[in-house]
Amino acid sequence: VWLYLQRSQPLVEILQGPRALGLLALGLAAALGLRFRRRVLDAVDRRFFREQFDARRILSPLVAQIRSARGPRELADLVEHGVDRALHLERAALLLEEASGSAFQAPAGRIEPLEGSSPLLRLLADGAEPLDLEDLLGGEAPDRPPVVGPVLSEEDRRWMVGAGLELLVPVVGADGALTGVLALGKKRSGLPFLREDRQLLSTIANAAALALEVQRLRSAPANGEDSSAGLPSLELCAGCGKLFLARTGTCPFCRTSLESTSVPFVLPGKFRFEQRLGEGGMGVVFRAVDLALSRPVAVKTLRRISVEDALRLRREARAAAAVHHPHLAVIYGVESWQGNPMLILEYLDGGTLSDRLDAAPDHRLGIHETLSLGIALASALEKLHGAGILHRDLKPSNIGFSREGLGKLMDFGIARFRHDPRREPRTPTFIPSNWEGEAPTLDWNRKPTPPEASRALVGTVHYLAPEALEDHPPDPTFDLWSLNVVLWECLAGRRLFDGNLRQIMDQIRNHEIPDLAELRPDCPPAVVEIFRRTLGVNRSRRPDTARKLQAALSESADVAAV
Repeated sequence: VWLYLQRSQPLVEILQGPRALGLLALGLAAALGLRFRRRVLDAVDRRFFREQFDARRILSPLVAQIRSARGPRELADLVEHGVDRALHLERAALLLEEASGSAFQAPAGRIEPLEGSSPLLRLLADGAEPLDLEDLLGGEAPDRPPVVGPVLSEEDRRWMVGAGLELLVPVVGADGALTGVLALGKKRSGLPFLREDRQLLSTIANAAALALEVQRLRSAPANGEDSSAGLPSLELCAGCGKLFLARTGTCPFCRTSLESTSVPFVLPGKFRFEQRLGEGGMGVVFRAVDLALSRPVAVKTLRRISVEDALRLRREARAAAAVHHPHLAVIYGVESWQGNPMLILEYLDGGTLSDRLDAAPDHRLGIHETLSLGIALASALEKLHGAGILHRDLKPSNIGFSREGLGKLMDFGIARFRHDPRREPRTPTFIPSNWEGEAPTLDWNRKPTPPEASRALVGTVHYLAPEALEDHPPDPTFDLWSLNVVLWECLAGRRLFDGNLRQIMDQIRNHEIPDLAELRPDCPPAVVEIFRRTLGVNRSRRPDTARKLQAALSESADVAAV
């Protein structure tokens, strides 16, 4: 404000004498305030908002302690004592579902059991949000509207009032079923439960739900791959992709009918399946939770293959897992269930390049963004090719982004060693005489590829190099061609080759490549020339290594920036 009021004064006068010292002092004070802001705010909270400060300090580390609980009784003790110590409650009890499902009761007996048929439990399961006593009995909480739901039974009303309860927090499992209830009395201070309290308590309830599932899995018999046979089977919602234990028949979120799946509730003692991410010609990809590390992972379930192929897949996945690069999605390992191999991959929650193109205006990315992505992925391919591994299915849906926006090459489902002596037989690509439908693709969330068309095509036909259709043995230039086709698509806003299978293959063989300058007039000539060369008919003019492609893209990016 002071600088604004002095805007008519010359800078020389403003920055002279006492004024300059005053500005310098203000700048130093601001820097110190920024540096010690957290300590100052904690001190203020500790002095004037002691209760909320204690709640954050106690409840936050409680989540980690809950995950290590070794039984229902220990879990209940941790939750009840931690919540009581943090919020200073008149009563705190964790009610857990009995094995028979007939009632919910507290292991320590601190509160009367609640019948499993109670309408209150159905209300908690449907809402999955903390509920106030005043909400349930018709009153209004200070900071939230009253709940609209079924009228509670007289038994539920007497149970809540008689136990002196103020807040109920549902403990909901990954399948959407209620596995417990955190029942809390009033605060001794008389203050209401604030929004921050509810958020912390919901986090604790989620941690308790995960701990209960882990305890149940640990108590199940472990007999190798067959240990999951005694667990309930999973059903899939075709609408939202969520997975549920086979018990209701319809999805509680979108009310879509459930379908049977070929995955267990948990990959024995290791991963719990949660949701389908997509489906393609190579298999189905699910989001799962690593039970040991409590982190999300992507699990790709492959089609049934021979024992020899399964062993080779495991060996190559281990080799690929040893290749580290910031722009390569991590491969954690290979598992198997009932003979079906599964790849355990890094879960990228920033979506895919395909998602970004669908959401972008005209399905295009910026020129600088596209070239930067190409440089990063070329660097990743250099690392991969240096280890003797070819990706062979580079396309927008196989390029993911981390939460921070870092682009990564993922999905090594059909990657293999360059010098594998057991690579595919070099036979001409087979196309059925009556095949005129959509081209085979492994894109997730698309209809499966017809088996007679996909057996001979390795990769996604839209991104295959011309040499792949001419029966040349695979080499690094196949991946480089696919990357350039992807980058061209990012700039043009459309696929380079499109149509049915026969049309696409003819376009690739004949090098029918539209002029990028016409489709993207704002594209600098240097960038247009790069793609004329990398996607040209003359193979000798194309970069034959990822390092050369990275250098060419970097040079064009520098020219475009100028």
